[in-house]
Amino acid sequence: MDEKITINSKGKPFDILPEKKAPVEDKRLKAIESTAHLLDNENVAYIIYIDDKFDINGQKEEYIARLNNLKAEGNYITSDRFNTIDWTGPAPRFEKLISQLWETSDNKSELLYEVCTHIKDDDSANVIPALEIEKCYGDRIKLMTPDEWLKDNYQEIKALEEGQRVICLFDFEFQTGNTLLPGKNGAQLAKSLIDEKTCSDKVVCGIFSHKFAEDQEDEFREKYSIEYDVDKSKFYTISKRRFAFDPQITGFAEGIKNLLLLPYIEQLKTESLIVLEESNKKAGERINDITPNTFNHIIQKSSLKEGVWEISTLFRLYGILSKEENYNMISDSTLRLKFNNSINRIREIDSKDTGYKSTFPNHQLIELRNSELYLSGEIINKLHLPLTNGDIFEIKKKEYILLVQPCNLALRAYKEECGKRDYEYDTGILIPLKFITEDRLNINMEEVKQGQINDKVLVSYFPGFKTISLNILDLVVFNESGSSSIDLNTTSLDNDVIHFPWKKRYEYIHKDFLNYENKLHQFDALKEGYNLLLTNKQAALKSLKEGNGDKREIKALSKEIGVLKKNFSDSFNNIMNIEDLKKFKIDCSKIYDETNRILNLQIKRKRHYKNPHSDDLLQKFMQYLSRNAFEHDFTSS
Repeated sequence: MDEKITINSKGKPFDILPEKKAPVEDKRLKAIESTAHLLDNENVAYIIYIDDKFDINGQKEEYIARLNNLKAEGNYITSDRFNTIDWTGPAPRFEKLISQLWETSDNKSELLYEVCTHIKDDDSANVIPALEIEKCYGDRIKLMTPDEWLKDNYQEIKALEEGQRVICLFDFEFQTGNTLLPGKNGAQLAKSLIDEKTCSDKVVCGIFSHKFAEDQEDEFREKYSIEYDVDKSKFYTISKRRFAFDPQITGFAEGIKNLLLLPYIEQLKTESLIVLEESNKKAGERINDITPNTFNHIIQKSSLKEGVWEISTLFRLYGILSKEENYNMISDSTLRLKFNNSINRIREIDSKDTGYKSTFPNHQLIELRNSELYLSGEIINKLHLPLTNGDIFEIKKKEYILLVQPCNLALRAYKEECGKRDYEYDTGILIPLKFITEDRLNINMEEVKQGQINDKVLVSYFPGFKTISLNILDLVVFNESGSSSIDLNTTSLDNDVIHFPWKKRYEYIHKDFLNYENKLHQFDALKEGYNLLLTNKQAALKSLKEGNGDKREIKALSKEIGVLKKNFSDSFNNIMNIEDLKKFKIDCSKIYDETNRILNLQIKRKRHYKNPHSDDLLQKFMQYLSRNAFEHDFTSS
């Protein structure tokens, strides 16, 4: 890019004269040009940047301190500007030389800039923008110290033409240049400006600071809003590192775009909340208008018949009505026009390419996506929600997803069928989940969606499926921790949150595991006789050996003792082991706490994979099971 670039800004030419620019510089010029276009399109006259670092004479102490640190670290600056400095000489002589360099310099800003760009630490990020930003944006930016800002008393803003606005960027921390407001910071200056009624409609405020990184901007916006009582819809935070350590300054250009988007996004949020709150109110009114007979039929009777929690049916009813009222609200042409106008304005600004590519994950976006895909274990376990297709379990530090037809999992709630599944259904299917690289995906597995952007794909591995008794998995419903455990001292549950068919279900399961406990106790009763028999046999064998008895008799008795031990061990394992737990390599000798009568089956419900994704996964698994097999082709090589 060797030609002069002229940007027409508010009728005034803004020339950029590159000389054999490298690609980085090309991107830098594009970012500057994009920023100028954004300012013009939004009728922003200029940016006012308030920073104590513009008081260049007040930066001498920082300059000296930084050079002393470089000397101590042996990290010398060897450019022509510093060729008179004796870096290895005595400290007093060194300080005298660097002070002389500062005092005799015609461009102290350039001097400090070279020091800061050599170090590139957080403190440098605080200084570099103040030293370089005017070179980038020329007359589109006005620089002020905090004192100069206070002396101006908003005259720059009040002098704007009708319809014009300005962006005000405040550094957060002031160390010099603020004698008129000692102890104050940029957030407090921004609040004063926002609260000034004659100016608030003409400004867009930003906190431009090194105190936070780019991925912390939203966090500190929230923090400053609370600590300094600033309306967060009126200001945005931009990290100085977007400018200081990005030679392309595309991150800074994107920060300015975010700042200009703010009023329109906040307006869209306000308009959206009006629609949602009004439709929510109308949905509530419609529920209130339902007759007692109809409401009883929907919430109580239909839930009882199908064994569904009444709260779930209520949420279903509300979902139907609220969605309908949302559409009814937005069908109003006036509302729709306001909504669309906000969207179009945002889209127009957002379409301006600054050349910026974010390298930071948007954690809020990931969290919302995960909320769309999953219900957390904290919610489903605390509410004692029923076992459901898509529930994800942790077993031996591995995760498995439950895939079963929902109708097979449903409990009946009526009369003698209460707490039972149709046809005594008791087979759960657990599919292992694992991470793989995308190139390893094949017909034997299916992707499980996740909010987190990852270099690996989470999949359900169909060939690894295992069956398990639903009695074992059902136990997670009764524990807020989501663990598959049962206190055998508790024969029935007294818990208002647990749906009554599940309370009945607990009694059936308790009875089954009580039988298991009884078998263990019966075997313990036999153990004493076994130990006595074994002790006698071993004593007889010892006597034979010590008395040089018949070798054939010794051999026969030794074999008999071996068979006795094996039979006892096999009997113990047959009674202790639960076959469905052995499939997952769970040590059944450690699941029963005899003292407290607690059975912990070492399975935990972690979260739930929502519809329609879990239903789709079930369908894919059914297709996998029903795949056809063909004889091999004789002609294939």
